[in-house]
Amino acid sequence: MVQVEGHAGAGVKGNDPVCAAVSVLAGTLVIGISRIAGIPQKVDQREGFLRTEIELGESLPEKLEILFTMLNFFIIGILEIKRTADEALTVIFESNEI
Repeated sequence: MVQVEGHAGAGVKGNDPVCAAVSVLAGTLVIGISRIAGIPQKVDQREGFLRTEIELGESLPEKLEILFTMLNFFIIGILEIKRTADEALTVIFESNEI
């Protein structure tokens, strides 16, 4: 599961570069999981909130490799945003065994 919630407060609502960057990364991840990796997911998206629950099922190894690469790009992007806008972003990693 990947979840993004809240507003960064780094600018005026609707014109916040940190929120915009996180939103683009998260949205691109969700779209890529479906279109590129071809892995189904349950997506819940509303104002200030996005969660995707990835349904691995019997995914082929090559699809999993694509998924893990995409997740790594997402994590790198989020950590770079955190590095440059530390007070505006909290990052929490939780791991569940697959």
